[in-house]
Amino acid sequence: DTADVRIFYNLARKAIVKAVSCGSKNPVLWVSGGDLGDFKRVLEIALLGIFQEIYIPLQAREWGVKLSLESIGVVGVEQSLLNKVIAIEVGKVLARDIGGADPERMAPKKCAGIVVTLKEIIRKEFENTGFGVEIVYDFEVLKSEYPLLAAVSRASMPVSYHQPCVIKLEYRSNQQELVEENLFLIGKGVTYDTGGADLKYGGVMRGMSRDKCGASGTAGFMRALSNLKPKNINATAYLAFVRNSIGSASYVSDEIITSRAGVRVHVANTDAEGRMKNGKIYYAKKETVTKNKLKNARLFTIATLTGYVIRAYDITQQLLISGQAKKLQISQRIAEGGNQIGDPFEISTLRRDDFDFVASGSNTEDVVQVNDKPSSGTARGHQFPAAFLLIASGIHPHHSRDSDFPISYTHLDIAGSAEEPSGVGLSLPKVTGSPVAALV
Repeated sequence: DTADVRIFYNLARKAIVKAVSCGSKNPVLWVSGGDLGDFKRVLEIALLGIFQEIYIPLQAREWGVKLSLESIGVVGVEQSLLNKVIAIEVGKVLARDIGGADPERMAPKKCAGIVVTLKEIIRKEFENTGFGVEIVYDFEVLKSEYPLLAAVSRASMPVSYHQPCVIKLEYRSNQQELVEENLFLIGKGVTYDTGGADLKYGGVMRGMSRDKCGASGTAGFMRALSNLKPKNINATAYLAFVRNSIGSASYVSDEIITSRAGVRVHVANTDAEGRMKNGKIYYAKKETVTKNKLKNARLFTIATLTGYVIRAYDITQQLLISGQAKKLQISQRIAEGGNQIGDPFEISTLRRDDFDFVASGSNTEDVVQVNDKPSSGTARGHQFPAAFLLIASGIHPHHSRDSDFPISYTHLDIAGSAEEPSGVGLSLPKVTGSPVAALV
């Protein structure tokens, strides 16, 4: 009753390790057995497990580390299924490359460089793929368009390549008459999180170069779409890359910063920077949806947002939904896909308590960003941040389920799944590329 498809993922990883240790250069995968019941995608999962095991990180490849295998054979697989697995893995490789690289190799503007390279690769690989890239570097534009993001990045400005940027990735179906849904995704890309003025201390800053895995996973999903070229969706992704540094220009607690939505945000903890920058971009996407009257729009934020979600769900991911997304069963669709492909989610519910928690108690502000305690020690610590995002972006209460123009919103907290549970020795854990497989 408690088994899930990840047992095949883990078995495949062990098998490829054994094959390589025995000197195999061209191993073959064969999944045998009869009816596996609910486990319908075992072959795909096994392949993804092998790919995770043999993945060589970007900086290791740049150092000259090479894969010892020459090929991997697969018995009994249709080409269409193999193409989908390869598309997922290509996306996961991009997600791992960005998410797993150190904070200097993958500083904000260097993340942008990877994406520019990606655009050229896609242009050469495919014709009429409908894939576009735009990047905003100008800090004055960022201050005007995304004031909450600009506040987070203030202390990073003295180092040019630490300066923030916002990347827009766009996929358009080549048959617009078949489009059923317009997806808008926002990925948190904090390339290093010191905590800012509310400094992380006691060793907890280690691993904070992985705080960009929301943006890297979002980029990976878009990369997979460029391979698969689905006809029934359009997708627009915004990757907000910023470094939460500490310095004389750091934004600090007690500041009141007005979002682009005209919402006055009371800063209570500079270590809650992810929701600050995502909220601003979320408003911009809300504007796009309402201006164009996109009734079939689906909005998502993807982030390694809270420690609480790890305490609550360990290595699985969390889906948190607003009223309209619940009505459309967005979370059930993603969770079912994740369970089938071994990239599981738990579903949480956004409640009025979460909005009450961040409600203003003063006429000087409209919403309070967070409390002064770690999320892991705060009740509903993985849920109330979504309420803040909805308020700061202007979606709540103006576009709730009973409004004239309800907007579907789903938040994905991948803090527990962005990395493997532990590393080898004192090394950092491998990044996983989640939630690319579940979203595809």
